[in-house]
Parts: sequence; structure tokens; C-alpha cells
Amino acid sequence: MIKFPMWKYFIVICAVIVGFLYTLPNFYGEVPAVQISGGRSSIVVGPDTISQVSSGLKADGIEPTGEVFDGKTLKFKFANTDTQLKARDAIQQTLGDNYIVALNLISASPDWMSSINANPMFLGLDLRGGVHFLLEVDMDAAVKKTLNKYVGDVRRDLRNNQIRYGAVSVDNGSVLIQLRDPATANLVIDQLTKDFPKLQAVRDGDSNVRIVVSATEMQTIKEAAVKQNIMTLHNRVNELGVAEPI
Repeated sequence: MIKFPMWKYFIVICAVIVGFLYTLPNFYGEVPAVQISGGRSSIVVGPDTISQVSSGLKADGIEPTGEVFDGKTLKFKFANTDTQLKARDAIQQTLGDNYIVALNLISASPDWMSSINANPMFLGLDLRGGVHFLLEVDMDAAVKKTLNKYVGDVRRDLRNNQIRYGAVSVDNGSVLIQLRDPATANLVIDQLTKDFPKLQAVRDGDSNVRIVVSATEMQTIKEAAVKQNIMTLHNRVNELGVAEPI
């Protein structure tokens, strides 16, 4: 039987104990948290921020389970995601727009472990299952942008056909044409119907013509806005290199 000096056994035992100690944080899991950082380089997160946020949470009846401050960012821990979301809204209202308030997950290990740098192994996006994008498109802005485009097209079309008009503007989800001569209303309707078959031109009073966007065309506009945003996301993300393209 091979015998080793006692000091070697002692080193092995110490290595196992230290290794086990620094492995423990991985078994505690993560808890929901709200992270606070300055919106600009001139905005500093400090003790005053901690006091202000704590007072705001207390006023809303929200109790954090802990806090972590690393000198630049402040993180408040919460028991569950529902409390986390309520706290995020309360903190944003308390601090205003000068601070960035974001949802986060941080280790649930005891503070004394963090004090000796016994931190968990943080998983990358590949081990967490990737990233899920929730894309929200401002449909009202997309429709308004398209209507403004129609305004320019209608003005150009009327000028090219030497039809005098007073003004062309967006009005209540449609394009309103104010005519100088009411007698030209039928001429304007015929010309616009010919040049813009996807739009519907109708009389609106004695001296106005209104261009109404059909439900089918409106749906096409919204679908095009969604596709355009997806394409923008596609170009910006895929150029960085991902495992599976969007």
C-alpha cells in the first residue's frame, strides 16, 4: 500500500472543501430583481438613490427581500415576478426618466458567499435557451405615415393634371382635399379613382373630396409595417452572428 505524507491528505481535503464551498452558490438558483442604473454618465447611483427607492417601495407597500449595490448599479431582490413587476413600475415612477430601471435575475445565495467571491456560474444565452423577442409595432404611426405619403402623391397627381385645389391634408384617418372650385369635384374623383385604384374617392360636402382607405388596404399597410420591422430586426441581429437566423 502506497502511503503519502499527511500534509498531502490535508491539501486534498482543503481543496475539496473549498471547491464544494464555491460550488454551493449554483444550487441556490436565482430570484427576480429590479436593476437601477444611471441613464447618463452624469447620473450617479448612490446612498441617496437607495434611500429614495426604499421610501418609494415602502409607500406602495412593496417589501424587497434584499438589495445589492456594486458601486455603479443597484439591485433589489423580490420574492416573485408579480412583486418584481409592481416594484419596477413603482421605482420608475419614483426616480423618473433619469434612471434606467430594468428587470433582472440575480443569485439567491447568501450575502456572506458573495463577500468571499463565491458567485454562481452565469449561463450564457445558448444555455438559457436563447432570446425571445416580443415585437410591438406602432400601427397608428404606420398608418399616419402612409396617409402622409398619400397626401404628397395626391398633390403631385392634381398638379400634373392641372387641377386646382385649395389644400390636401390628413383628416380622421383619411385624406381630405379642399377644392377651390366645387365644379371640379367630379373631375377630381374620376382622376383619383383612375390613378389610385386601391383608394376610394368620395364627395364630402359641396367643395371637398375625401379619400378613404379601404379595410383591405388598411390591413395591407399594417402587415407591411410588421414585415418592415421584422426585416430591420433580422438585419441588425443576424449580422452579429447567431446560431439560428431570425
